[in-house]
Amino acid sequence: MKQKRSSSLKRIVGLSLAFLLAASLAACASNNGTNASSDQSAATDASSSESDTTTSDTSSGQPADNDPYGKYDPPINLSWGINTSAVQQFKDGDTYENNIWTRKYLEDLGINVTVAFTADGSTEAYRNQMNLALASGDLPDVFKTNDYVFIKQAYDAGYLADLSQVYKDYANDFMAMVQPKYPDSYDYATIDGKLIGIPQLQDNSQFGILLWIRDDWLANLGKEAPKTVDELVALARAFTFDDPDGNGVDDTFGLGINKNLVTSNYCTLLGFIGSFGVPGFDHSIYYRNDAGEMTFSYLEPGMKDALAVLQSMYAEGIIDREFSVKDTAMLEQDIGSGKLGMAFGMQWGTWLPWNLAFQNEQAIAHPYPIPTQEGYTARMGIQSNAFGDITMVNANYKNPEALVKLYNVYSDTVNPDMDDETYAIYDADEQYRFSPAVINEPQEPTYGPWLKEAQLKNDASDLPRNLITRFNTIKDFDAGSNTGSDAYGLWGQYSLGGSMPIINDFYVPNNMLIQSVVGGVQPDSLVKNSSVLEKITLQAFTEIIMGADIDNFDKYVQDWLAAGGQQVLEDLDKQYPAE
Repeated sequence: MKQKRSSSLKRIVGLSLAFLLAASLAACASNNGTNASSDQSAATDASSSESDTTTSDTSSGQPADNDPYGKYDPPINLSWGINTSAVQQFKDGDTYENNIWTRKYLEDLGINVTVAFTADGSTEAYRNQMNLALASGDLPDVFKTNDYVFIKQAYDAGYLADLSQVYKDYANDFMAMVQPKYPDSYDYATIDGKLIGIPQLQDNSQFGILLWIRDDWLANLGKEAPKTVDELVALARAFTFDDPDGNGVDDTFGLGINKNLVTSNYCTLLGFIGSFGVPGFDHSIYYRNDAGEMTFSYLEPGMKDALAVLQSMYAEGIIDREFSVKDTAMLEQDIGSGKLGMAFGMQWGTWLPWNLAFQNEQAIAHPYPIPTQEGYTARMGIQSNAFGDITMVNANYKNPEALVKLYNVYSDTVNPDMDDETYAIYDADEQYRFSPAVINEPQEPTYGPWLKEAQLKNDASDLPRNLITRFNTIKDFDAGSNTGSDAYGLWGQYSLGGSMPIINDFYVPNNMLIQSVVGGVQPDSLVKNSSVLEKITLQAFTEIIMGADIDNFDKYVQDWLAAGGQQVLEDLDKQYPAE
């Protein structure tokens, strides 16, 4: 039986398993962490002075009964290569060698975490350091990367420990639960049937695109949110020509689009083309179409029809004539200055960019599902879940189960049910970054159903501690007693009329989200040609919207295929065969 499960945790895990079986929507883990004593600091300093090498040679007897929290006595050393960041801020004299997490792991588990190296991840320093370690075979005991080329090379060289059995033997309740709940993530961390690391958990359903519209402009013109593309075009026309802000000046336009078109998080074409059955996403989506053929989303026939409508909107002046030179920063200025009232974007729109209109004018923007187009099934693209950091163990390390134990303690400490003191010590101000083991469920798709249920019942008693604060903030914003920008951000995501209920309750059950087949494992042809193919796409689409012959789309398709796209599709077809 797994250990260290509080009554609150049992309640939440029970709910999580029910959600997993029904809809794969929710889970969490909990247990309060405690701070370490000064005696632990001294012990850590003493041990660190003895061992700062890469692969440790200290081992101890195995704790009995595969105990997920069994403490090593005497302590064992575990070195890790640290990917540093400018946001990492030490507290109270802590260092990489001696901090809240090294003290906790030594006290709780008898694991003395030491530093193999530190290198800046915002530059090439960390990647270079890892490549040097790979070339020499002198890897730390524990290390992480999202570079799959590195991962595969390390595996082929025999440098990675197989964690399959130790994960089964030592994972606590939370770690055992997330493995089947996030199969794509764990498949990504598996080679030849061997679990070669612990992955970052991914659920990209949260990235479904929405249509954001200012409430006051709708009210001023007596309009409703559009349900069809024709209605969207009509609303964009009204927002451009009917003085929606009531200032008597011709200074507004209908639909915000930035020059990057399909390579940004907001004010792009992505939601619009989704109405025409084109599942676009930031940069690109590769998937199998209805005929079972490997395709690139922007080659699909609906793309041509969408561009034709956009071209007519541009000619009419209901798309900003200067869109081709406006980046996201300039669109933010337009939103903040009250020139724009509608655009497609991600579920965090009330955090950015619509918070800018709220801060300046107290203007509220609401999210809506993307409109429909006759003859098409609305679709949106999302990234593969098979990517992100994988934390691995050196094959020469004598206690590979130690990594699983670190994750056990981390997940018991940092979780939705942690108290304020635990949060302040172990999570706030980026303190979690000092742990070699970090695991969290994606917040929006996990928290969304819980907050919705609590709002429907008007009862937050079953929520984890940190969500009670969010629940109260949303209620206060609805009541008008909290008009802060952060409250607006949370309200736009998690209120009953927010973005996450649209995604969870409409997009997901109606199979509107199409996931790219391309994750961390990419063919060489895609890596080599992606920038050229993207440039061809942006240039062709910009020219067509601004008035080029719509049949230029057919030439674009041929140009894209000839520039390496055909090879990419063939390679992906082999790498991700049809089921």
